[in-house]
Parts: sequence; structure tokens; C-alpha cells
Amino acid sequence: MHCKLKRRLERIKRGLEKVSDEKRETLEKKLSEMASEIAAGLFFFGIWSGDLWLMIIAFFIAMADGGEYQATITHLALKRVPLSKLVSRDYLLVSPTETLNSAALKMIEEKRSAAIVSSKPPLVLNLTDLGRAPKTAKAATAARDVGTITLRDSSEAAYRKLAASDSFAVPVVSNNRLVGVVYRADIEKTVRILSALKKT
Repeated sequence: MHCKLKRRLERIKRGLEKVSDEKRETLEKKLSEMASEIAAGLFFFGIWSGDLWLMIIAFFIAMADGGEYQATITHLALKRVPLSKLVSRDYLLVSPTETLNSAALKMIEEKRSAAIVSSKPPLVLNLTDLGRAPKTAKAATAARDVGTITLRDSSEAAYRKLAASDSFAVPVVSNNRLVGVVYRADIEKTVRILSALKKT
């Protein structure tokens, strides 16, 4: 029964790709509600029958459903926003030979969640990366190569790169030269604003 339902949901999702954005969002919301009802049903049936596995499956269905719906909302919102609107020319640049301690102090001073290490390719030093090396180590040691995007890329491509690398920022390059940064916080804020505007 579970496999039939899963195949049916997959068929519906494939059909969603062929409809307009407005209809897609409505259908995605209905799919989300349907998955929530299925998860709740499985969970309560698991409690009633004492089947721990059903409760675990219900939990994972509910978790996946929430993530899928949020991904659709983000995708639809970013489709309307050109990347140029998200590129920040205001970023903290640190030298690869600068110590982590010095880079961290600059990040705190300027209230930054990430700094760009001026290397080829540019690296990203996130706040979460600071503990990966001794504070006397060079910034390039703890920084990560999260890849880069160009001004020809889409806002969705920037979001996917940020999500895949779990980074707070992604460098934007043009002719192999750093021209800006896209921050995850700016994308999330843009999606929240567009979602709120759509509800009014």
C-alpha cells in the first residue's frame, strides 16, 4: 500500500512540473497537506498497533514533506528575482596569510557571518569554520572552497550552491575576478518578503 501511494505522489509531482507557477504552488500545498494527513494516520496507527517502525516512517514523511514544500516556495520566489538584486558589493575581504584570530576579530567588528579569503579561487570563511584550526593558523587553512557563481547564473543556482556547501556566502566572479557575494541571509529574507507580499 505504501509503495502504491508513493508512486501516486511521484506521478502527481511529475505532473506539477508542467503547470504554471501559481497552480504549482496550490497543488504543492495540497500535496503537502495530503502527506501530513498520511503521516498523522501512520503515526496514530503505529501508536495503536504498537509498531515503532510505522511511527518512525511517519516522522520521516512529515520531515521530508515540510522540506519539499519550503523548497518549492523558495524556488518559485527566486524565479522572479534576478541574481543581480541579491549580489552584495559590501563584503569582508581577508588575506589568506592573515591569522584566524585576526579574521575572527574583523568578522565580529563588522558583524559578518562570513568573510571572503582573497585567493584564487576565492574561499569562504564562515563563523562555523573558525573552530576547525588553531587561532594562530592562516585564514586559508579553515576557509572552504564552496565554488563560485557568475552574474549570468540564476538566483536559484546561488541558493543551490549555498545549500549544497552549507555556507553563509558564495563568491560572485566575473572574468575570474571577485565582484561581489551572495549571502544566504539575503536570499532567505527575500523569500520571506515575497511570500508575505503574496499572502496580502
